[in-house]
Amino acid sequence: MKRFVIPVSLLNQPSFQELLSIAEEEFGFSNPMGGLIIPCTEEIFVNITSGLHRL
Repeated sequence: MKRFVIPVSLLNQPSFQELLSIAEEEFGFSNPMGGLIIPCTEEIFVNITSGLHRL
């Protein structure tokens, strides 16, 4: 697993909100390590977030 820091502005983007919704359904938001687990590959996550960052 890899840790990413994302801009707060991405939180309003529908694609990122969908990732968060899937993460909540699959893992919940309580993680003892303090992060969120996003259920997709690193490559997909980077592609989605880098595309949103350009908006």
